[in-house]
Amino acid sequence: EATLIDSTGMIDAARQDSGRGYDFSGAVRWFAERADVVLVFFDPEKPGTTGETLEVFTRSLGGIDHKLLIIMNKMDRFESLHDFARAYGALCWNLGKVINRKDLPHIYTTFVPVEGAGEAKLPAKDFIADREELIREIKRAPARRVDNLVTQLDDHARRLDMHVKVIDAAARGIRTFRTKLWSLLVVVVLFTALAGAITLQAGVQAWITTVVFGGAALLAWVGGMIIRAVVRTQEEETVGGLTGVFERVYARDLLVRDRVDDLRALWEKIHPRVRQALEKVGVLSFPKLLRQEREGMDGAIGREIPELRTRLHRELGSARR
Repeated sequence: EATLIDSTGMIDAARQDSGRGYDFSGAVRWFAERADVVLVFFDPEKPGTTGETLEVFTRSLGGIDHKLLIIMNKMDRFESLHDFARAYGALCWNLGKVINRKDLPHIYTTFVPVEGAGEAKLPAKDFIADREELIREIKRAPARRVDNLVTQLDDHARRLDMHVKVIDAAARGIRTFRTKLWSLLVVVVLFTALAGAITLQAGVQAWITTVVFGGAALLAWVGGMIIRAVVRTQEEETVGGLTGVFERVYARDLLVRDRVDDLRALWEKIHPRVRQALEKVGVLSFPKLLRQEREGMDGAIGREIPELRTRLHRELGSARR
């Protein structure tokens, strides 16, 4: 049993005064997040060139590429191979601007047979084969549901992992900076106090000793205030430069060409939330990330979630048999 939801088509102008009385891209996002499979149909007349296409792919369908099946429909309407090549090339070009991937997903080229319609001008064998493959993919909805759930778990785990590691690195940098300043102040105050002790032992006038010890106390108080102010400024600069913190944490991974785009795309997603969290509660409010906690997250992403996916598919295969 399946429920099919057909959205309205995308239009050239995505303004509320042009026919939309609601948040179309938001509605698409709501349904897409809950669907097992998302089919996006394109017609030869407008292969991804409507005004709403960019907004829908970036705002509504971003981050759920694993659910998408992209279909170029109505192949029987093409008059020549040249027309087909031009429309297919235009669709690939437009999708390349909105899908944040190195390679485009498979595009199903097919048509819906209509009784009494004339024969297609182009050879229909491959289009029919694509339609059969598309139907098989749709029938895999239960398996896709498993994939989608595990993929969502993996995505949330990777976001949490990056979120925590960047915040921890920012906090460690601030703590190190603060420790250096306090250490320097303690050394200066101790030397001042030592000078006062020397004057006391030397038997100089009492007011000189008093001035030296008073200076040490005043230095400690003023220095503490300055350090707190400097640390607050450093926190603000760190929050404003979180991308630099991210690049330091993932410096080695960013050297691997296959991971650069994925890591930067993930960072762009979580960057606003990380900044909001740090601005709201402060960098130093977060506890230190323990070694076992770091190893636990790495183990979940690298071993436990893939094993869960394999086990679920194995169980699903056994149930079918």
